[in-house]
Amino acid sequence: MQSKSQIYSDIVFDKIQKFIEKERKEHSVAEHAERKDSEFARKYKALNKRSGGLLRTVGLIQFLTFLAAKATKEKEKHHGDLLEHLRDELFKLNIVRAQNTDEFLHVVRRQELPEYMRTTSEILKLLQWHKRISDILISGTAEGD
Repeated sequence: MQSKSQIYSDIVFDKIQKFIEKERKEHSVAEHAERKDSEFARKYKALNKRSGGLLRTVGLIQFLTFLAAKATKEKEKHHGDLLEHLRDELFKLNIVRAQNTDEFLHVVRRQELPEYMRTTSEILKLLQWHKRISDILISGTAEGD
């Protein structure tokens, strides 16, 4: 029997590991003695590091809307990846049942207060694992980080 924390870490680890594998295939970096992940992966790591604080500051709806808005820009695609990862993780945990990002945002906006507070709490827990695991699996830092 796994604890809740173990379940969360397994789900997040799987997501980030697949994300990194995809990034490494798309941005095959020349062989160096010191390997660094792509700039895009490093931006994703930096976003994971600051997302918990951002969510606590602005609230859940504003945080999710911020991610969705930033994802529309080509150089900010990592915001969309984080939003999609969170949506998929909440779906797997049977917390928010939404098939796509637009539906996810709609469902969260319509939640009653207790449900909204639970979703916020669960996303904060997931973001803690995103921060820890991306820090371990993604090498290097983003420019300006």
